[in-house]
Amino acid sequence: MQKTHTNDAISPVISVCLMFVLVAVLVGIVFLSVYGFSGLLFAAPSMAADANAKLVPEKSFEVIEFTPMAGSSYIVCESGDPADSGESEAEISFCLVSPDGGTYTVGVPDDVTLSSSYGSQLYIYGDFGNNYMVTDSMDSIDKDRASEFSSGEWTLQVVDLGSNLLLGSIPVQLNGVSTDSPKVWWNFGAGWNVTNSTGSTLQRTDVGNVVTNPSGGPGNTTSVTLDGDSYIQVPDNPDLDFEDDMSLSLWMKPDRLDGDQPYFNIVGKGKSDVDNFDLFLVNGQLWFEWTEPSGQHYHVQSTDATISTADWNYVAVVVEDNDVKLYQGDSELNLQWYDNPVIGSPPIAAPVEVNLQPNDDPLHIGRQDHGAWDFMYEGDIGEIAFYSYGLSEDEVANNNENNQS
Repeated sequence: MQKTHTNDAISPVISVCLMFVLVAVLVGIVFLSVYGFSGLLFAAPSMAADANAKLVPEKSFEVIEFTPMAGSSYIVCESGDPADSGESEAEISFCLVSPDGGTYTVGVPDDVTLSSSYGSQLYIYGDFGNNYMVTDSMDSIDKDRASEFSSGEWTLQVVDLGSNLLLGSIPVQLNGVSTDSPKVWWNFGAGWNVTNSTGSTLQRTDVGNVVTNPSGGPGNTTSVTLDGDSYIQVPDNPDLDFEDDMSLSLWMKPDRLDGDQPYFNIVGKGKSDVDNFDLFLVNGQLWFEWTEPSGQHYHVQSTDATISTADWNYVAVVVEDNDVKLYQGDSELNLQWYDNPVIGSPPIAAPVEVNLQPNDDPLHIGRQDHGAWDFMYEGDIGEIAFYSYGLSEDEVANNNENNQS
């Protein structure tokens, strides 16, 4: 009896075919795990672009300037919020990676459409702390809301929402702005311009015979001389407005303290006694005035200043936590408080809270913008600096000791 033989093995041809099928399935699984299902349906767009740090003109903060140069048609969306623009435009979004590794999505303002604008810039800026937004116009950035980028290397990521592909990562070095730096600083040096904390200049206008002395200030710094008929004006700018804490730090050497009308404006921003702030020299004493949001005028006046006409005097005004202090040199001065702008009025019984109110008026050095009572300054003025915080006693002493403001 002979037993019939049955071959249960798979032929070589079939085994090779199954191997190809298995490899294809594995490749598909890997692809889907990395790119998602949409990657199978849509080709990723292409884009060539650059990015760098950009100073907002005449404002003290940086933004990231993104310049798309060539590529597919696109529309900018917020991650997780596609625009449903159809297949004709790629939907892209921006992400930021901070120097410490934090990752942040970049939003798009309501009612704003940002689409294919090759050769034109987009601007990414901080908006209230860790929120970031993109716009196509720096004029649309609200400086009162904008926040600083921290210093260091940030990474701007461009993501295609259709394919979930990262189109590119661009490193951007940002300097940031130290809160310890002056917000605005005059050294009356080259260009005769006012410099803010990011190095931008605020153009000043000299009226009358304003004389610049390249090494005439304390420690051979630059100063200016005003003759009683001359002054300096700077147009209104957000860097010159103060609402909360502030410090005003400067050097001066007046020509006289008494005689006919010994009332002199040093520096201020306001008009007709409606002031964000204004500093005067009155009968040899310092006078600092402001107007509250309610419209109420207040000022404080020192009682023990010893201003010299022979030497340079360092003076500082510090507004912090709704209080004000005046310094000469490294010494805090005693103050009296007043609730009207009339010279010779009696003081009020107790101090009040200080609430500064910004305005749209230009800033003046050496002249009160009043008309009837201009109180033109006579003498020399050295470096002037404004800070957006209250200087400490040590910082005041350091400025006084090192001939700086």
